[in-house]
Amino acid sequence: MLPSSMTRDDTDGGGTSVGLALEDIGFRWAESTDGGSENLTDASVEDVMTSDAVSVDPETPVSKVAQVLRENRIHRVLVVKKDALVGIVSSFDLIRVLEEIGDSENASHA
Repeated sequence: MLPSSMTRDDTDGGGTSVGLALEDIGFRWAESTDGGSENLTDASVEDVMTSDAVSVDPETPVSKVAQVLRENRIHRVLVVKKDALVGIVSSFDLIRVLEEIGDSENASHA
């Protein structure tokens, strides 16, 4: 069985991102099959991916990425440069950065 926290980028073979399978894979599968009557283990990434994935440029400010995540009510955004996927930024990545900033500020005040 596929884990519920699976995250998978799907490309067209040439490296161009065409969708993203998100954490709520079971929920999306149940919606798409009118109650989830089909076996999820037989599903392909194409069956469960989000094809309208949101992307940003590598030069996008971190504050703008946070805004994009919040406004779109998503937890991940693709980082794309010249039509090629170069990374993914998640809400957990932003939390990690905030923790690091807090740690460095605390160290400088000690």
